[in-house]
Formats: sequence, structure tokens, C-alpha cells
Amino acid sequence: MKPGCFGSIPGAIFFALLSLVAAGGMVLTRPSSWTYTITFIASTGFVLTAVAGRPWKHRYGGLMLSGLCLCAAGDIAGIHNFNWGAVFFLAAHIAFSGAFYIERGGGKRVVASVMLVILFDLFLVSWLLPHVPGRDRWLVLSYMTMLSLMVVLSSGVRLPAWRLLPAAGAVLFFISDIFVARWKYVYPSGVNAYFCYPMYYLSCVCFALSISAKTRAASG
Repeated sequence: MKPGCFGSIPGAIFFALLSLVAAGGMVLTRPSSWTYTITFIASTGFVLTAVAGRPWKHRYGGLMLSGLCLCAAGDIAGIHNFNWGAVFFLAAHIAFSGAFYIERGGGKRVVASVMLVILFDLFLVSWLLPHVPGRDRWLVLSYMTMLSLMVVLSSGVRLPAWRLLPAAGAVLFFISDIFVARWKYVYPSGVNAYFCYPMYYLSCVCFALSISAKTRAASG
């Protein structure tokens, strides 16, 4: 990897590590009086990782930063109200999907991901939906649809450096949300936190670092 591959790499990596360390601390200490504060630090960390990548240099960065800010808002809102948190995350997925569409490359990867996502969604709906109350089904289905679209679009992103970051982030986000849904509707045990939170914060860090990769590519 060439030096400076991530643009402002020292700052981006520092804030990425801050986010992941705070997320780990939040998982290991929850529930506690510090949960809100540590969540704020972890979420601010991935937003600052995105800012370190100079997202104002390109449309991809602007949309990705918007999505990450919406995720951070969802993290805080979700502590108090699950559905409001989900609405923020739904909006974040729209922003991410827009960014991935801008950098679309098409090809066999997208076709393959469409087939895999459809098959997986059919399994997911058959497993999850019977546990979801009727009043929440519209939100769950809307969220699943947008999340699936994001995963498909991420598979076609063209980034010269670290091109798998968007796809890795999208898949991690998807798996993380499966554990969130399991926690909320299927098996309400805190053990789900040990899976959903680490994958979620790692996915956001992947998204944030992809901004630096794009900035580096755009600057030649």
C-alpha cells in the first residue's frame, strides 16, 4: 500500500481506533450509567474518521458523511426509542446507497450479489417476520429492503484503493442488524450485544475509511 493511501491517514486511523475501542468498552460495560457517554464517543469517532478523509472533495464523501451522521443520530435516538433509531438508520442507508450508486461499476459482482441477497432475504423474512408485531412490520420490511439495496450497490463500487471497504461495511451492517432484530423480536438477551455492536461499529469505520480512499484516488 502506498503512503497516504487514505489521504489524512493518521487522523483517520486515530479516530477509527477511538471509535472501535469505545465500542468495545461500551459492549463490555453495558448496561451502565456510562453507556450513553461511551456510545456518543464511539459514534463521534466514526464521524470524525469520515471528516479526516476530507469528504467535501467529492459527492461520494458528502453522501457517506451524511449517512454516518444519521447513523450517529440513530445510535443516540435508539437508546430511548427503537423505532426512531430505525428511522434514522433507514435514512442513513438511503444516503449510503446514493453514494454507492455514484461510484457504481456494474458487472458480474452486482448480478451475483442480487441473487445472493434475494435468497438470503427470503430466508430472513420466513424466520423473522412471524416474530414481528403487525405495527412494526412496515418498518422492518422497509428497512430490510433498503439495507438489501445498499448491499447490492456496494458490491459494484469502484475504488482504486481498498475497493472492498464499502462492500465489507455493507455486509457487516446487514449481519449486525440481524442480531439487532433477533434481540428486539426473537431472543431478547443481552448476548446479542456482543455480536451486533462490534460489527456495526466496524462497518461504520469501513465506510468512513472508504472516503479517504476515494479522496486519494480523486486527487491522483
